[in-house]
Amino acid sequence: MCALKRSSVDELALEFADARLGDERLTRRLQAIVTSLSRKPGVGFPMALGSEAACEGFYRFLRNDKVTSQGILAPHFEATIARCLDAGSVVIVHDTTQFQFGGDGEREGLGTTGNVSQKGFFGHFALALDPAAANKPLGLLGLKTFSRTKKKYSRESRAAYLRNLRKDPTKESLRWGDLLEDIESSLPEEVRAIHVMDRESDNYVLISRMMATDARFVIRVTAKRRLFPLGADEPVAGIYEEWDDLPDILEREVPLSARKKSSPYYCAGRHPVRRERIARLRVAAKRIRVKRPSNTGVRWPSALELNAVRVYEVDAPRDEEPVEWLVLTTEPILQKKDVAHIVDMYRARWVIEEYFKALKTGCAFERRQLESYKTLKNALAILAPIACRILLLRSIERIPGSIKLEEAVTTTQVEVLRAFSSRPPPQPATTESVLTAIAALGGHLRNNGPPGWHVLWRGYQELMTLERAWIAARKRKRSDQS
Repeated sequence: MCALKRSSVDELALEFADARLGDERLTRRLQAIVTSLSRKPGVGFPMALGSEAACEGFYRFLRNDKVTSQGILAPHFEATIARCLDAGSVVIVHDTTQFQFGGDGEREGLGTTGNVSQKGFFGHFALALDPAAANKPLGLLGLKTFSRTKKKYSRESRAAYLRNLRKDPTKESLRWGDLLEDIESSLPEEVRAIHVMDRESDNYVLISRMMATDARFVIRVTAKRRLFPLGADEPVAGIYEEWDDLPDILEREVPLSARKKSSPYYCAGRHPVRRERIARLRVAAKRIRVKRPSNTGVRWPSALELNAVRVYEVDAPRDEEPVEWLVLTTEPILQKKDVAHIVDMYRARWVIEEYFKALKTGCAFERRQLESYKTLKNALAILAPIACRILLLRSIERIPGSIKLEEAVTTTQVEVLRAFSSRPPPQPATTESVLTAIAALGGHLRNNGPPGWHVLWRGYQELMTLERAWIAARKRKRSDQS
């Protein structure tokens, strides 16, 4: 699967050829919609679809009772599984994001989010990455959505609410284990999958469920987690204590991006403001025991033995919060390369944040003016695979020489770039020169450093628009000559 081939738009539409919608006409409509939105995912639906008839057909499609988000996504999941099989070893990153929608109108089925003035819903995603190719996205393996429409408990009933919540089969926290078990049951045995999750997933029941299915995982734990040294009956006082006497296994320098208050990932307590810097990290690892919490049912194991890896920053700037995190994992820690691999797998988790950016910015999902939770879910199911294709540009930009020119662009597109780009590719063209030309179409300036996927995607959309005009002009010229 390649991101920059002209046929990639058509290939993505072909992924949906086996959509289980109960009507071949609906499947053909879906393919036409995907083709149009893939070319212009960031603009409004009317502009992307091109005509009033196509737009009206799109809205009818979203409202159709036969159309469901899972039915739309099923063939994409199957195509992703096939790509995972080709890769052999995959990292599957799980995370949840919220979608917020403004406007004065009431949208049926939407609930509360972090912003009290806006309604919305949540999406829980599982994104497959190829660790052998700089964590190139292979596609989605799962997506669950939920809307918080229930009224919050009153102060007087909070205790009763929490007691009932532990037994609630629909509670939100179960989504982590439910999606993981769905994925584990669908992946072929030949695929070596490792699930990566952030602190929100730190839950004893989830860890128990993962170990019961023999799933491999790397999961970050919260500072409140109490760990027991092997052979001890009392927990350590804090999650990072009793590590000082352990030798560091390795040291790494990693770039940290800047974080502002305006960043969607900013949180004063968990994700504070920081400047861009190179962080010097040290890593230690040991075998530990996690004891079952008192509020967890006895059906779950009394204790779990896992490997723990601690990563912490040394010589951090005085006015910056040092990086420090700890993960629990099923992966071995016997050798330095094993521990380095665990660190790299957890760092891959950030790719899903870039995916959410591709979905919210590249596909402008939160700006969609649809009237209900159902239609928004169906639109999300269409745009989610398109966002994966946008994210592929990140991999091409970060792995020079990994894509052949004929896999990247067509001969016609090279001609268009030579005619319209301010940095036209030379003769003969290379993949790197073509990417430079596409970035220039997207507004990239040389002194801004290497182009990111967002600039490349803008340039590629412009290239597709120019290419269609170029082909139309050729046809008109041939027609006039004949």
